[in-house]
Amino acid sequence: AWVELDDGTACATDSICQAGVCTFVPKECEPECAFGEHCESGVCIDDRNLCMDGVCYTAFENVANWETFDLSLKHPTDNRGFGGAVFDGRNILYAPFSAAGNTYTGIFYRYDTQSSFRSASSWSVFDPSALVATYRAFLGAAFDGRHAYFAPYIGGLRVLRFDTRSDPFSSSLGWVTHNLSSVGSDSFSGLVYANGHVFITSTSNGVTRRYDVSRTFDSPASWSDFDMQAQIAPEVYAHSGITTDGRYVYLAPGFKPSGPHGLAVRYDSTRDFQVKSSWEVFDMPAASCVG
Repeated sequence: AWVELDDGTACATDSICQAGVCTFVPKECEPECAFGEHCESGVCIDDRNLCMDGVCYTAFENVANWETFDLSLKHPTDNRGFGGAVFDGRNILYAPFSAAGNTYTGIFYRYDTQSSFRSASSWSVFDPSALVATYRAFLGAAFDGRHAYFAPYIGGLRVLRFDTRSDPFSSSLGWVTHNLSSVGSDSFSGLVYANGHVFITSTSNGVTRRYDVSRTFDSPASWSDFDMQAQIAPEVYAHSGITTDGRYVYLAPGFKPSGPHGLAVRYDSTRDFQVKSSWEVFDMPAASCVG
């Protein structure tokens, strides 16, 4: 059936005529669709299997698409805090941070994505105290195509690297460390891989350290530093996160003793790491509109 317009043309039955123009009106579903479904042309569609051009997706908001696993089934430690995770091509590696009451756990977990999420056999653990007895918390993780890296936050000033080709995960043989004490910071807040290097940023000063992944991990010659306080300005320091777009490395503003700041920093990874002109600073509060 068609609806006649003033000019003699017609609209389809799922449209209405408004000022001579056909406007589509979606048909409602009666009764209403159940949770996890949506209405499409009067038909309830299951959100768990949305397909478009031969590719199927699942709905983010549908609780049926989510799973949980109780980590205490793998290790008795209080496991209620993590400071990052990274995918190595097959596994997800979780970096420990803290649990209830700020008691730091120090236990790493690894999940095999080709196995059942809810099965304890899909998970492995590693206790880094086998390497450094005081290791407790890490903040940030990165992957360079073979190795996973973790930034120390509490209990040790050594960045941790795991060879993802090493097995078992629980053995210390696949893990090595690099001493960060010469950076002069008591904690670090993230790392990222970009253009053949791993970058790690400090929470308490202006030093960013870079590792050349083609060179020996524990050799001082493989590492270099850039001190933003010394080379840019004394107030440029204390960042709380780091990421990359493939070329530029971005440092997120963090917290100074006086409180939070808004000095975002960007480094062009195609240019000399230790030259001031390779770096840019943007003052977020100064660019904000007030009143």
